Amino acid sequence: MTKYLLLTEGAAYFPELLQPFERAGLYNWMKAFQGEVRLWGDIKKRKHELNNYDIIHVNSYGQDMGLAAAVSEHLNGPTLVVNMDISINYFDKDLNFSAFIKDILAADALFCVEPAQVNLVNYIAHAMQRTKPKKCVLMPHPIDIPMLIDKAWIDYDHRMDVVAFQYHKYDAHWTIPKMLLEKLPNAYLSAMLGYIGEPLPMEGLRHMVMPYMEWVHYIRFLARCKVGFEYRTHRAASRFIMECAALGIPAVSTHDSHLGRIVFPELCLPVEDFMGIRKSIESLCTDEEYRLHLAREGIERLEPYNFENSKKRFMEMIE
Repeated sequence: MTKYLLLTEGAAYFPELLQPFERAGLYNWMKAFQGEVRLWGDIKKRKHELNNYDIIHVNSYGQDMGLAAAVSEHLNGPTLVVNMDISINYFDKDLNFSAFIKDILAADALFCVEPAQVNLVNYIAHAMQRTKPKKCVLMPHPIDIPMLIDKAWIDYDHRMDVVAFQYHKYDAHWTIPKMLLEKLPNAYLSAMLGYIGEPLPMEGLRHMVMPYMEWVHYIRFLARCKVGFEYRTHRAASRFIMECAALGIPAVSTHDSHLGRIVFPELCLPVEDFMGIRKSIESLCTDEEYRLHLAREGIERLEPYNFENSKKRFMEMIE
């Protein structure tokens, strides 16, 4: 069996990352490979243990930017896989460009979770290594579909007439989505999930505002909604779309959502197409047959991102 290690400094700041994983995203690679996650601060005291693994995976972002370059000096055998966790929209914000470049040069294999990231990293890699540049590939993180369904306690027959809107701290949009969700047909309500920020002005805010909560509580609330909505103005893969699809919830999104374009292309529109977005939301609120049809389609289109298929792509990348 392939021995996989996800190496991080981030868990030194967020110890819960070392606990049993109930979330989508990066840490599902560890579950897909039945591998380990360890702190660089601990393992660097026993650097020889790094060579006990076949794959060492580093997420180059935040506290972990520059970690791949530091680790590479001690490897003799393992494949160093680096996913460059960057956003085009926020590329200049708090970016340690020197560490960013060093991680690209240190990697044996590179991937990003959405196309704009891939294009940027490939351009930079080409500029740094014109003779034989490394190639970054597109690979969204996997989703643990069985675990998610098990934790959600889905009751398909008693879902609420609610449109769940995912709030994003980077976008910090709520005014436009609020307007798009006003006076929904069939007495549908809206719920903004995961709000982090200053107290909202409550005047005219007719529906629910759910603050940031533990993942399992968030997923159980989401599972009781009938429609999802994500209004993104920055490029990202979109875990929210994955989670909606796994739960059988069609989700309207904007073109900056990579998985929105793949999993629910019928519901993915330009960010400025307000009439189109509103009509898509209304159609899901009023046409149950159409909503259930797209729910089935979404589940099928999510299959490439289950553990088995994601692991296969990962191994093809490093081979």
